[in-house]
Amino acid sequence: MVPLFILQAGRFVLLRHEMPPHHSLASHWDLLFENGDLLLTFRLFQLCESAPVELSATRLPDHRRPYLEYEGEVSGGRGTVSQVATGNFAAINRKEIDCNDAVTTVELLKGDIATQGEAQCASKHPSRRASTCIALESAVLQALLEFDDCCTDEETIILVGRWDMSLPTSY
Repeated sequence: MVPLFILQAGRFVLLRHEMPPHHSLASHWDLLFENGDLLLTFRLFQLCESAPVELSATRLPDHRRPYLEYEGEVSGGRGTVSQVATGNFAAINRKEIDCNDAVTTVELLKGDIATQGEAQCASKHPSRRASTCIALESAVLQALLEFDDCCTDEETIILVGRWDMSLPTSY
């Protein structure tokens, strides 16, 4: 199987995307991961308050790198984005779910996150093709997420093994 993407380590950003009232799409969250010259992007209509939980997500087309730092209006009358959390991520493991079920482990961010991550990201979801477990670390968000390879505009599930977030009350 040829992977659709391989995340190892880099920066991430969680954006609140406020849509204009007349738009057909509701306001949502965009979760973006640095992946080479582009940003692997997922749309979430809800965030979790505790873990473990499964979140519905849609893989969006890869975004440009400026969105790691951008806040403001989105072109084409598609509302505005504001940063909620920004920080670093590291892959804990990548599991190829096929005949050889290979696991690749890469360098970890922090010991305590890594220890919890190894146990919580060992799920065997029967419909998953290949999965990546990552640890997120920022001033307002520490999380462990696992998601499968998915194509652009494909619905997927993000398994949340840990979610500690302090959001401003305005969200």
